[in-house]
Amino acid sequence: MEVSLLRWLEPTFRRIVAEEGFLTTNGAVGVLATGTLDAATVATLLQKLPPGDWELVSHPGYNDAALAQAHTRLLASRETEREALFVNRRF
Repeated sequence: MEVSLLRWLEPTFRRIVAEEGFLTTNGAVGVLATGTLDAATVATLLQKLPPGDWELVSHPGYNDAALAQAHTRLLASRETEREALFVNRRF
């Protein structure tokens, strides 16, 4: 649903960016992989990126006491994503 909403808003966003002379990325990758972004997925996403500037959406972090207090379903996956970015740092 969120991705559908973003796609619906994209033409307006692109128009405003062009009119105001803003710079932005070509898009974002990893949105649909939230919570499941492991090293293999990151490598695949990075290898298949078309030319341009892209945002990699991820939520890396440490699954510690501070995070345990947060109201998020993304707890253990924070460690997985942190490791995935470390492993793929050569990109």
